[in-house]
Amino acid sequence: MNKNKFKVAVLCGGFEPESYASNLTGWNVLKALKNAGFVKSFKLNVDKDIVKNLQINKPDFAFLTTFCKWGEDGVIQGLLETLNIPYSGSGVEASSLCKNKFLFNRFVCGCGLYSPENYFYGNRFDYVKCDKKIIKIPCIVKAVYQGYSLGTSLVKNIKQLNQACNVAFKFSTKITIEEYIVGREFTVGIIDIYKSKNHFEKLVLPLIEIKFRGAHAIQSSLVKDNPDLMKEIIPAKILSNEVNKLKKQSLILYEKLGCLGVARFDVRQFRKNKEFYFLENNTCPGILNYKQSDLPKQLKSFNISLEMYVEQMIKVGINRPENKLEQYL
Repeated sequence: MNKNKFKVAVLCGGFEPESYASNLTGWNVLKALKNAGFVKSFKLNVDKDIVKNLQINKPDFAFLTTFCKWGEDGVIQGLLETLNIPYSGSGVEASSLCKNKFLFNRFVCGCGLYSPENYFYGNRFDYVKCDKKIIKIPCIVKAVYQGYSLGTSLVKNIKQLNQACNVAFKFSTKITIEEYIVGREFTVGIIDIYKSKNHFEKLVLPLIEIKFRGAHAIQSSLVKDNPDLMKEIIPAKILSNEVNKLKKQSLILYEKLGCLGVARFDVRQFRKNKEFYFLENNTCPGILNYKQSDLPKQLKSFNISLEMYVEQMIKVGINRPENKLEQYL
């Protein structure tokens, strides 16, 4: 790979509420690529003209920094595979599975790990028909297909439930209502390091513990927009055996999901049984800045620069394992 000639298209923007964060992440990735020697890197907005623009510009690689629809849900990944353009991050299946918060929740349980109990999953019509008596308060209401905690609410009494669901429906056609896990919250970051063709070393980055301030108890979009409302401790101050347990479980889930390149798990340790409950998985973590975004903090604490990170993402992406039929003959 000749860096001076290797064309990297940074795909960002889009038409979702997180487009501003995607654009900022795109600029930061583009800067890191230029600093790493990929001088022919450029940005492309993910819009209705994305197919035409990819065909015109003919990139050697697509670095994905688009969030939600057409970014993290497997759609853009499928398009790039159709166009035979290597790309960063997880593939179609893992991306679409992790983007759906309910399906991710069920997948975790299927792997023998812990995830919150689910009370409801569906659209407005399903919600009107559902038996509200099965919903235990307090609970968490989530917009199924959104990121950045948009449409996510902690419901503390039954009067707040309909209001929280109406907010969630503004961001997604389907919502999920799940058990509220009382306990400590952690963020687990995992990246792949390229070693040789089809061989990557999975590196678990230092854990982050999130402590909320005041009346705040979850990572709502309000809290994420105001970093002063929470405190992050890195590395997390938990027992070494608990660190090892959480890292092991995260690696198992990362591999079972088929994630590639990078992923960031949101986890809570239940106060009652001390078990770790996996809440969500972000397959395209934002890189806004070192104050708001978890991944840059974790990379920095492990002495990995953004330049090193983007280069590893490219090396892993262009050596993506292929599931060829002849492997099984």
